[in-house]
Amino acid sequence: MNIIEQIVQPIADYRLAFEEEYARAFVAESPIVAQSIEKITATRGKHIRPILMGLLVSLQGKMPSQRTVSCAVLIEMLHMASLIHDDVIDQAPLRRGQPTLNAFYDNHSAVLVGDYILSIAFLRAAEIGGSSLIRTVANLGKHLSEGELLQIQVATDCIIDEENYFSIIEKKTATLFEACAALGMYSVDAEAEELLKVMQLGRHLGIAFQLRDDIFDYTMEAEVGKPVGNDLKEGKITLPLIYIYKQADCDQKERIKSLLERVESDEKAIAELLRMAHQFGGVAYAQRRLEEELSKALDILRSFPNSPANQSLVLLAEYLGKRTY
Repeated sequence: MNIIEQIVQPIADYRLAFEEEYARAFVAESPIVAQSIEKITATRGKHIRPILMGLLVSLQGKMPSQRTVSCAVLIEMLHMASLIHDDVIDQAPLRRGQPTLNAFYDNHSAVLVGDYILSIAFLRAAEIGGSSLIRTVANLGKHLSEGELLQIQVATDCIIDEENYFSIIEKKTATLFEACAALGMYSVDAEAEELLKVMQLGRHLGIAFQLRDDIFDYTMEAEVGKPVGNDLKEGKITLPLIYIYKQADCDQKERIKSLLERVESDEKAIAELLRMAHQFGGVAYAQRRLEEELSKALDILRSFPNSPANQSLVLLAEYLGKRTY
């Protein structure tokens, strides 16, 4: 039994219900939209966020409801649309080793498919109902857009700054995990105090998730099964490089900036930056920050009674910190 199957054991029925509803959630009359959705769902991930939602509901001593399932499908739709738009912005040709929609069609078509999925998601939110849910979904869209705009500004101006880095990942990744927690709590009418606790838990897990993703970019390709240095090519300066830049003297800072100016077309510049990130402790620092976030998440979990859901959430936290893809 793999780690994900162990994690979902306490919510096996909910997970099956989610997979079934997610599979029939998209109805498209347009052939290009139908084909696009088929391609997207064929390369689906592990659905970490819906799993997290179900476990957080179970952590309250409640059973995930049909409303929980609908909220989980909603959050996954929003996530899917954000990935499509991110791929267009980044001009990314591949995701999980498969051609992105913008590579398969073009940017214009990919953006419209992303907008279509967003529209379906908002219709679903209206059908589920509740002002708190609608507000959470709207705020999520706002934060995702703010995070993307800040990331573009930082890349354009070559700003190498830890505060901006964490602002970006909080808006682009942590808020999605927070929204996942919030929608789960709304789906079973949880108490306000519990809502705040699980949203904090979601935030810490989301930051850890993104830190692990960013560490991948500085890892040997054979270890993660995907190309490395992609973030650098796209102008994204993440924590391992930010740390060594902050510690560097003036000459080293100029060296780093000179290498960054060449990364788009120079593989040797990328290799040198990756080497420096390892040699001068940048990757190790990012790993420490990741472990700090997981420690904070585990502290919150300890405030809840021990249960199968709690044990699965501990396993999930460990998985997010050690996953290899």
